[in-house]
Amino acid sequence: EKTLVREKDAGVFLGVSPKTLQDWRFHGVGPIYVKFSNGGGRGAVRYRGAELERYANECAVQPRNNA
Repeated sequence: EKTLVREKDAGVFLGVSPKTLQDWRFHGVGPIYVKFSNGGGRGAVRYRGAELERYANECAVQPRNNA
């Protein structure tokens, strides 16, 4: 999948705010992202839909008492 989504849409998909995604990037955690930058440090951040799904699946927890 080659679709890139904006930070706001990625947050909606994962159920978190754009600020949370920013914090995750700062701390080196969260889903893989693409950053388009001109070398000045700031740049457009985008997420691939497939990476968001992969990340959500990695965060899935199996309850212990699941029959």
